[in-house]
Amino acid sequence: MELTLFRIVQELMTNVIKHAEATEMNIHITNHGDTLNILAEDNGKGMPLDKTANYGNGMGLKSIDKRIHYLHGSMNIESEIGKGTVIILDIPI
Repeated sequence: MELTLFRIVQELMTNVIKHAEATEMNIHITNHGDTLNILAEDNGKGMPLDKTANYGNGMGLKSIDKRIHYLHGSMNIESEIGKGTVIILDIPI
């Protein structure tokens, strides 16, 4: 589980570096009872939400989605063009 969580956070950071054109990224990891919450937010260019529905053509978000599914978790993406992106992951522990 630890390695999978590391790879998820690594992929979140890689996506911001490659695509977001962000100057800042924050990652918050918190434990809420029996759920681990990972919140990743950036101040980048954002992306159209219709692209996030099928995760575009890239492998990054698909990879994260598969890993979250493997851990029986959920992923929520909020993004606005020009205002950045917030990705919220909830994973049962």
